[in-house]
Amino acid sequence: MTTTELPDKDEIDSSIKLISDNAQRVFLWNYDRSRGQLVALYNKAMASQWNSLTELDWATDVDPEELVATSPQQNATVKLARAAANLPGSPLAHWSEKEFIELGIESLKASLSQ
Repeated sequence: MTTTELPDKDEIDSSIKLISDNAQRVFLWNYDRSRGQLVALYNKAMASQWNSLTELDWATDVDPEELVATSPQQNATVKLARAAANLPGSPLAHWSEKEFIELGIESLKASLSQ
């Protein structure tokens, strides 16, 4: 079968099963917390799990360019590269500000991945 051909009827019938039973089903679209035991179970489960709302500081700055500019360690890496750019014959002499920022971002990525 190629990617443009559809499967034949037998192939579809073998992969889809229709199950009939006589059980009643009730679907409620009322999301009020009216069942105390269920609410208690939900709260217990939530307390035992990792919660991003309470366990992460959402005020943390994650802009890599800002972190490069304000982080002493990353700033030191960029400062060292800038100093090396001023040496005679340095391959960094032709770097623009963009390359120095990219160096700081890559250095930050390496630090964070350790």
